[in-house]
Amino acid sequence: MNNTLNAFVPKKYLVIQLARLGDLIQTKRLLYSLYYEPVPNFANGNLAKNITHTSEIHLCVDASLESFAKKLFPFAQVYGIIAHNHMTDKTDKNLISSNASKILTLNREIFQTLSNISFDQVYNLNFSGLNYSLAALFDSRIVRGYYREQGSQALSLWTKFIWRWTSQRRSSPLNLADFWALLADFPYPAELVSPIAGRFRSIKKTESEGLSQFIQTQSSFSKENKIGIVLAGRESRRSLPPACLAKVIKAIFEGQGGPKLVLLGSKSEQILAHQLMREFSPSMLEKTENLAGKTGLLDLFELVESCNQILTPDTGLMHLAAHLGVAIQAFFLSSAWSWETGPYGQGHMIWQATPACSPCVESQPCSCKTQLCLEPFSSKAFLSHLSGRYVPELPDDFCGLVSSFDSLGVCYDAVDGQSPMQEERMILRSLLGEQKGLFFADWLGDTSKSSELAEYLFKELDWITENK
Repeated sequence: MNNTLNAFVPKKYLVIQLARLGDLIQTKRLLYSLYYEPVPNFANGNLAKNITHTSEIHLCVDASLESFAKKLFPFAQVYGIIAHNHMTDKTDKNLISSNASKILTLNREIFQTLSNISFDQVYNLNFSGLNYSLAALFDSRIVRGYYREQGSQALSLWTKFIWRWTSQRRSSPLNLADFWALLADFPYPAELVSPIAGRFRSIKKTESEGLSQFIQTQSSFSKENKIGIVLAGRESRRSLPPACLAKVIKAIFEGQGGPKLVLLGSKSEQILAHQLMREFSPSMLEKTENLAGKTGLLDLFELVESCNQILTPDTGLMHLAAHLGVAIQAFFLSSAWSWETGPYGQGHMIWQATPACSPCVESQPCSCKTQLCLEPFSSKAFLSHLSGRYVPELPDDFCGLVSSFDSLGVCYDAVDGQSPMQEERMILRSLLGEQKGLFFADWLGDTSKSSELAEYLFKELDWITENK
């Protein structure tokens, strides 16, 4: 074992993740896959069983998330570049102009630093002009995801798949975190990425030979009975409006014996917090702490972890709670689709609106005269269910999902209602699992449907394209 480890030189990997907070957290399984990588057994050319080493991980993020990324992934060397128009400490609080030449000047030092490192592989995760510019710093043969080939924009074969299946999002087969993780040669076990919901939390305890030791301690059972409430996400249609959210909170408050309520949000959500509190009963107000706009990004780790449960739409805070193992009740509607961006971990609860028009495109006007996907959340049956009273069935076009795992990654099992297009989703998961060599899919459902989905997912030219 020692000879194998001594002979092996750790690889250097660069991951380029220039999107927002939630996307950064969803990069976790990919980063773990690269960091904890199997060691080749040089005696027989195979992978040595149960032997891992730690690779050298470099992570490029938007500058506003640099400090957060360092705390989230302490094993990574983090670089913050100006990817979005904002102010950062590095600019001495001068407002960054949207002028591309000025942004390039500020980023040039980091570009130069990265281009001077001999990376074994570069993982470029976002479709943007800046991502393609970064990818152009490296030989296209080592870049996975989005890269440039002879000056033109190109996509890895695996990345082409997501563009195909998102054309029919209702049957989306794979969580975004798993899609990114499966760009790696040896995906980290999905069930080990995050603690079980509400039962454990991961705490970095010691450093041993450069390997961070993460241990799991039972802690949630001794926490104060406290629920964190994420007021809204960046897209308003994906969040419950104050009147509806207040009804949901009231039902949970009654069903769970009057826990403490903590309102979480940015400064832009302070008005929303006051609107919500106007809907609260006196007993709820007595138990409410309004922290909207009063916390910094790094404060959220301790604050979220102090809660027993988080109520949230599809937000970055939801993904942080999953990362920490805090139990989640998530409300997905409009363009938010559980099977694409649901919480990553075992045992989280997601309430998904599934009208025929969902998932929609947030940038386009709602196709309904009234937002149909909102109606189930204020229905008598759902509110009764949340408060702990027996309900024979929930509203139509609505389902309750619990997160679990299979050999491909995280999946969401319907415990109330029906998952739309579940058979198609399972066939696509089987096809993708076979394509990645993770298992042999001896069950592919209806033969004609399987063939049709295979033709939609795979194209003839794929087989002569480099599989990276």
